[in-house]
Amino acid sequence: MYLINDLEYNVISLPYDQGYRHLRVLSGYVSPIFIERVLETYRSLHLEIILGMVANAGLAVWQHRAFVELMNQYSDRLEIFYHVEQPSNNSKVYHWYDNVLTSRVFVGSANFTRNGFGRQREVLVESTFSNIDDIFRKLTVVRCDDLDIEGQVRFYNALPSRIVIPTHNEHDEPTIVEILSTPTHNYTDYVVLTLIDRSGQVPARSGLNWGQREGRDPNQAYLSVSQSIHQERPDFFPNLAEPFIMITDDGENLVCVMAQQNRKAIHSRGNNSILGSYFRRRLGLNDGEFVTVEDLQKYGRNNVRIYKIDEETYYMDFSV
Repeated sequence: MYLINDLEYNVISLPYDQGYRHLRVLSGYVSPIFIERVLETYRSLHLEIILGMVANAGLAVWQHRAFVELMNQYSDRLEIFYHVEQPSNNSKVYHWYDNVLTSRVFVGSANFTRNGFGRQREVLVESTFSNIDDIFRKLTVVRCDDLDIEGQVRFYNALPSRIVIPTHNEHDEPTIVEILSTPTHNYTDYVVLTLIDRSGQVPARSGLNWGQREGRDPNQAYLSVSQSIHQERPDFFPNLAEPFIMITDDGENLVCVMAQQNRKAIHSRGNNSILGSYFRRRLGLNDGEFVTVEDLQKYGRNNVRIYKIDEETYYMDFSV
């Protein structure tokens, strides 16, 4: 039977409930957020993952860092490898194996990502043959935490920039397009979030100063998302409490969530003082210091631009 709905249930949940505990994955593209969710949901699962398209497309440095952090966090249950030689491998193979239970294999179009297993139209089918090991034997793999990994994989960053499009009429102003560039894509989907209120000040007890009250960590902070942004762009940000990676222009990876009523805030997940500490460092302030509009003026910016790379990955530009 072709599996076109409930892929996680059919391909992961059911075999896990049947007693399988070891899953080997070959996927062209893999999501760090999805790996974490699977490991947190299936607490006895041992997961081995091979990214097949690294040799062809390279790998975003923020993804690599997230993979290494996950390996450290789940050191007894997770191994991540990169296939590093041409030709690249865009197969999607899910191989359950066990010392007692019969091997089960699912193949198809779904990458090991949240999109692949839920948001996009994908298909998987169970098709188990005895030569499953031949698929993995022909790969040239390196663990993501190998000491020589930078000599074997091309890592790339995302860079914000401006493109000036001249007009044919000398009296018209040229168009300026803000883009985020990687070696493979240009991203132009973004929103701008202000760090000041309508009076032109940094809010005294919200936003970057959310923790500036008795009994709270003074670093606690959030980014305000106005309802007008949600009304104009209802699908730009994830759903409430759904984790995503926020890459920053200075190379940080922040795991964030949409929070508060009507998704009006972006928090750093688990501890929202992480976000406040980050901005204070960027502004040259001490931990816990009250943020003023003069601090932003001195820095040279009173807003952030948030680019959407995909449903699980965003980029925050706070550069000047």
